[in-house]
Amino acid sequence: MKKAILIPVFNEEVSIKVVIDSLLKLRDRYDIIVVDDGSYDKTPDILKDYDIVVLRHCINSGYGAAIQTGLRYLYDKGYEQAILFDGDGQHPVESIDVISLEQIKQKKDIVIGSRFLSGYEDVGTLKRIALKFFSLIIYIVTKVTIKDPTSGFKCLNRRAMRYYISDVTPLSFPDADAMILAIKSGLTIIEIPVRMNKRISGRSMHYGLRAVMYMMNMFFSLILCVLKSDDELKMEE
Repeated sequence: MKKAILIPVFNEEVSIKVVIDSLLKLRDRYDIIVVDDGSYDKTPDILKDYDIVVLRHCINSGYGAAIQTGLRYLYDKGYEQAILFDGDGQHPVESIDVISLEQIKQKKDIVIGSRFLSGYEDVGTLKRIALKFFSLIIYIVTKVTIKDPTSGFKCLNRRAMRYYISDVTPLSFPDADAMILAIKSGLTIIEIPVRMNKRISGRSMHYGLRAVMYMMNMFFSLILCVLKSDDELKMEE
């Protein structure tokens, strides 16, 4: 089975070396693919030191676009499994095999590594409220419970890759809205508990004023997702 670890990065000069070094021990089982989303710090120079595939955006295009670029590459190259992994050091290397094997065992399209199933508490009040709200909306619309809809630690099979590179997937922040559309498209999703690390550098995409804007954009995106019919979204087998 061809499997890859896909890492979208933007200005991760402080953490990316540590992250990639920690992943090299898995190269007998996973290829490492990095999508550099227009970094203008030392990230591109650091990546040149590694014998890995690096796909580069000329300008910063956003997390969703970086994920699409990487998944399109993997899908076209015939990969059967993609592990989405952040470049800030937050995702646990030791859980990669766990999430990969769980996807195969459970025969699900998407497996989410959920911090909240393992008792994670390091979340601000505003974000906690937003996450519970998004989880509630997902459940109301799909009857599927997802505790950690913004987790970037996921394992996708080829069906899920095809969904993420389609025109259906929201590009800006494919979080709760992408989960709703995935389920309405017929994809199966489960969560497993994962103990996240503290990020080595940087901070969440959802902080300060950006958190407020994110919540507003996600709210309107969720409304659009709810209005889409299941027949319109259904993926061919």
